[in-house]
Formats: sequence, structure tokens, C-alpha cells
Amino acid sequence: MAISVPVKACYGMPMLYFVIHGLGMLIEKGLAQRGFNFSQYKLLGRIWVILWLVLPMPVLFPKPFIKEVLWPLLLL
Repeated sequence: MAISVPVKACYGMPMLYFVIHGLGMLIEKGLAQRGFNFSQYKLLGRIWVILWLVLPMPVLFPKPFIKEVLWPLLLL
């Protein structure tokens, strides 16, 4: 609500970001149950985190929020 309501747009997109995280956790748990552990492979683990954390950032912070809230706060 704190992201979508101020710009009156993109309702549900921030929630989708956390649904994506839940999906990533379920996949990782399934892999762990099959014997694969990301802590054994540091580089692969970092790529995994970037895949699930950084790549969906536009879903968490949609363009209207960045344009109407974030940039004015940063005085850009």
C-alpha cells in the first residue's frame, strides 16, 4: 500500500514481488530436499540471490513510484 497508493497506480505489483520470493523459496527447498545446497557453491548461490532478489525489483518499485516519489525525495 505504501508504494501503490501514493501514485494511485500499480496496485498489487509490490505484493507480486513477495509472491515471487515465496516461489523462489519453495524451489530452493525442493532442491535442498533433493540434495542440492547453494551454500556449497558460492558463485551459484550469489547468482541465485540476484535472480530472485534484484531482477524482480521493477515489480517492487514500478516506474510511477520511482518517477513520482523516489526521484523527488532524492531531489533528482
